[in-house]
Amino acid sequence: MNFTNLRYFVRTYENRSFTNTSKEFFVTQVAVSQQIKLVETELGAELFYRKQNKIFPTKEGEYFYRVAKDIIQKYDHAANMIKIHGKNKNITIAK
Repeated sequence: MNFTNLRYFVRTYENRSFTNTSKEFFVTQVAVSQQIKLVETELGAELFYRKQNKIFPTKEGEYFYRVAKDIIQKYDHAANMIKIHGKNKNITIAK
């Protein structure tokens, strides 16, 4: 699993659409669907169920969304802090 997989999953969860997510990331709908399928396979659980061309998160999907969103937010924050302050060596690490 990688951050692209996590980002695709989070945005698909929020959009409730593989197609809208694919447009945001400038990739095909099939690419998004395949990446999410890889995550589901790795986790051993379905994260979405499909019904009449719509998707809905499973309980596992709801849980994984909260965790994945938190991971992405922490990663983005750390990356921004390093970009902004890392050059000056002024990063303070909170415990």
